[in-house]
Amino acid sequence: MSFSKSILASFLLLLGAAVANGAPPDKALLLPYFETGGDFSTKSTLLSVTNPSNVPAEVSVTVYSNWAIPMLTVPFHLNGHATQTMNLRDWFVYGALPADKRFCADGSASCQQLTVLKAQLAGAQSPADQLYYASPAGGALTGFAVLQSTAPITAHTSSLT
Repeated sequence: MSFSKSILASFLLLLGAAVANGAPPDKALLLPYFETGGDFSTKSTLLSVTNPSNVPAEVSVTVYSNWAIPMLTVPFHLNGHATQTMNLRDWFVYGALPADKRFCADGSASCQQLTVLKAQLAGAQSPADQLYYASPAGGALTGFAVLQSTAPITAHTSSLT
C-alpha cells in the first residue's frame, strides 16, 4: 500500500514540475527574491523579460524592499518578440535603467535619490527621512519585484556571485 502511495506522490511531483516548466506567458509575474551587492561587490540578479507575441507591450517593474514596501517603478516598452535583459545591480548601484534611461536626473551614478534607494534596500537608515524600509541582509540589497504588462510576457532570472 505505501509503495503505491510513493509512486503516486512521485508522479504528482513530476507532473507539477512539468506544469511549472511549461507555464504560459502572463500579464503579471513575480520575481520572489533578488539580491545584489553594494558598491564594491559583483553579486547581482539578472532578469530577462520576453514578449512572445506580435503585439508590443508596455511593461513596468515595481521593486519592493524585503518588508514589501514599494521602492521603485521602472516602465519600459517591449516590441513584439523582443527580450529586455536587466542587471538589477546596474539599477541600484549605477542608476542604469532599461532603454538607456538613468535614475539620476543629471545622468550620473551618484545622486541623492540613488543613495537613498541603496540605503533603503540594504536595510540601513534612509538618509531622506531617517526611517528603515527593510531588514539588513549583510550589506546586500534585497527584495522582490512584480512585473506587470499590457500583453503576456515571460521572465527568467539568474544570480551572479
